Amino acid sequence: MIRKYFLLVSVVAVLFSCSTVKKQATGESNAILPDVHTSRVALDWQGVYRGMLPCASCEGIKTQLELFDSTYVLSTQYSGKGDSIYVSNGRFIWSQSGNSLVLIDALFTDSLHYKIAENQVIQLDKDGNEIKSGLRNMYVLQKDTEQLVDKMWQLTALQGEQLTANYSVFPQPYIIFYADNKVGGSGGCNRFFGNYMLSATSHIGFSAIGSTRRACFESMDVENEFLSIFHQIDTYSLKQDTLHLLSKEGDILATFHYHYFSNLMQ
Repeated sequence: MIRKYFLLVSVVAVLFSCSTVKKQATGESNAILPDVHTSRVALDWQGVYRGMLPCASCEGIKTQLELFDSTYVLSTQYSGKGDSIYVSNGRFIWSQSGNSLVLIDALFTDSLHYKIAENQVIQLDKDGNEIKSGLRNMYVLQKDTEQLVDKMWQLTALQGEQLTANYSVFPQPYIIFYADNKVGGSGGCNRFFGNYMLSATSHIGFSAIGSTRRACFESMDVENEFLSIFHQIDTYSLKQDTLHLLSKEGDILATFHYHYFSNLMQ
């Protein structure tokens, strides 16, 4: 009897051992894996989103939403109501579904809900539900994809030197790349125009650059230097809202920034 009992215990121990080894070999675990089909996991949602949202008492609310890690910066400007820009920041939390998030400002006084979609965010109502009215499609902010064309790039540095001129007196120099390979802008006094060509390896070339012939005493030094660098430009570097134009040797000839709220093209 004792021998049979000992044999039974030995068999159970061997079976339990085999089961444990099998679980280890197959990687079985009781851990709950995240749902890979949610926006939080499946989408590249971090970045900058921009658009014009509806406004009951103005022409529209120019909006920029920056989402990085678990923090946000929300900037708004009421079109037709002056140049004031209102900025709030704080943290955000994901909904249980992983497809939307809630912005919580630093003072915990307000919260906004946004649904995360492919390259866009959609503002929801105060309860986190989609807006059902005919204005639903107007509550969408599109993700900025670091594109070069159709933006007004304002010049901030030349040959490594920051611009220090008073641009409340005359326009800050800027450049715009159009989709039809035309380029235009201002040197601060005169408007310039011409052609450009891009290649897949970040090379850029300019041709037929011309300008108007006005005389503006305070801004001509910067303008002349700016317009003289086009024949030296060989490549460009674009990172979020900063554009560098570089020489063949890799020296930064000019630095530009894209300012959404002061962009003349919006």
